[in-house]
Amino acid sequence: MPTSSTPRWLGFALACVPAFASALTLDFETGEREGPTGLPGVYAVPGVSISNGFVFIDADTDQPGRPGTGNFGRAPSKYGALTLYRDASSSEGLSISFDAGITDQISFAYSTVDNPLTVTVLDANNNVLARSGSGSLPALTALGSKDQPFEGAFSAKEDGDYNTWADYTLSFSGVAKTVVFSGIVSNPGPTGKVFGDFFIDDVTVTSAVPEPATVAMMLAGIAGVGVAARRRRA
Repeated sequence: MPTSSTPRWLGFALACVPAFASALTLDFETGEREGPTGLPGVYAVPGVSISNGFVFIDADTDQPGRPGTGNFGRAPSKYGALTLYRDASSSEGLSISFDAGITDQISFAYSTVDNPLTVTVLDANNNVLARSGSGSLPALTALGSKDQPFEGAFSAKEDGDYNTWADYTLSFSGVAKTVVFSGIVSNPGPTGKVFGDFFIDDVTVTSAVPEPATVAMMLAGIAGVGVAARRRRA
């Protein structure tokens, strides 16, 4: 019985390995409503956890029945953007955690008016892999108040502060599990909650490739399936 099918099985297995490294973009396009992340219908992505976050709807949205908040406009994605939302007594930042881990870099769009924003990349043990503004890494600076007002659905002229956006990319080595966004916060509201003086949108990352041992086990398993199939044909 010919055994030429064995290389084809191994070739197929090897071809499958790069598929584990895939890009993921968080656009914060809300399903039903705006609000704190974690509530049903706000925003959710499998394998991703967002803590201390609040999704707002873009002021210049054209989605029927969704006029937006008027706080920001011109965000890269059409309907939603994310900001910090936490108890005033806390000092925690807005964190996004990835179950599978991420590698190489994180890129996103941001808007901040009078105050800078800091992004920190942490590994599974909360060791800092990279932080904006440290060493030779560029800082995220304040972009200035407003842009030219524009026509929108929320009011005749949309002139919220957060209408100016910039792109940012932070590279790092190793496998990261959590990205934390920190910045100046608003004055506490009647519920004791504060919002961040910034918005982020279109957060793009690359999922981590499995560890070599995991890849080896996968290859052995697929090869075993090939051997079993070949025996059945014999």
